[in-house]
Amino acid sequence: MAKYKQAALGQLKGRPGGLKPLGTTIPAATIFTEFLRLESPARENLREHDLYVPSKGAPRMSFSFRQMIQALRQSEAIESRLFEELMEIDKYPNLVFHGHVGQADAAMAERVRAAADKVRKLPPP
Repeated sequence: MAKYKQAALGQLKGRPGGLKPLGTTIPAATIFTEFLRLESPARENLREHDLYVPSKGAPRMSFSFRQMIQALRQSEAIESRLFEELMEIDKYPNLVFHGHVGQADAAMAERVRAAADKVRKLPPP
């Protein structure tokens, strides 16, 4: 269990310039809410860049978040720095979801919000 807590802390700090833990915990559900607010503009950006790939005839896009940001990076819709940030963020909700982090740090919610703002501000294709 300590290994997963260390992984979560590593995700919180992220790469250079990452956030430091605030020490203030928030409910795990808050992370999921913020993450959904990040997924939505990423998915919309895929549509705008005509990268939508329907899955098995389904009208809805069924990419995972990781697949979405990989598609955006491959099409050069996002720069490598933002791609790396999003890849780091993508790991944290899984740690929370699988119970390795019971209470998320408020700094991660801020990190996800900041990333969502960057994705919303991406230039159109």
